[in-house]
Amino acid sequence: SATAGREFVQIKGVAFANKAKNLLEILGTCLRNSTFDAAQVEMAVTYAADTSLESSLSSEERAKRVLRKMIFPPNHPYHNQPTQESIRAITRESAYEFYRKRYQPHLTTLVVSGGFDLEEMAALVEKIFSVWEVYDKSVVTIRDQHSVPDVSPSSEPAQEDVIVEGLVEAVTLMGHIGVSQCDPNYIPLTLANIALGGDTLS
Repeated sequence: SATAGREFVQIKGVAFANKAKNLLEILGTCLRNSTFDAAQVEMAVTYAADTSLESSLSSEERAKRVLRKMIFPPNHPYHNQPTQESIRAITRESAYEFYRKRYQPHLTTLVVSGGFDLEEMAALVEKIFSVWEVYDKSVVTIRDQHSVPDVSPSSEPAQEDVIVEGLVEAVTLMGHIGVSQCDPNYIPLTLANIALGGDTLS
């Protein structure tokens, strides 16, 4: 399975230990030789656009978008939100070029866990992925390529009310900039949040 987020893309596979070679070969083939069939890309774009439109009609999603724009400045990636126009502007060519530039061995971290011999697994990984050629060494991570502005909590409280005719549900959100994932306190605070019910209670 593959999951795309704002910070990274995660590709995950699970198999029995004796099928690890098959799983890694499939992963290696996908990373090296994806072709981006035009019909499949068009279908994916249509689905993404429809899903975005559906979510943008909900009171909660509207509130989240407003809150993000209030917290993050216009030059911050989190300030910008996908639109129908930006999604439908994606073509097979633009998707393939993004893949060629961003899916490269020097930009990828591979993690393998389970019951296997470490030396044998290392040799298998080397055999499968050593043939993965670098497309463009000048390409670095998005964070390294672009300066992401620091965001500090606002010194003054702010409020914005959004009235949407025809919706009966009211949503109230409160928030501010949190602790950076690079901060040494991030993990302890995340665990404290889970212990207090923030990860399990609504």
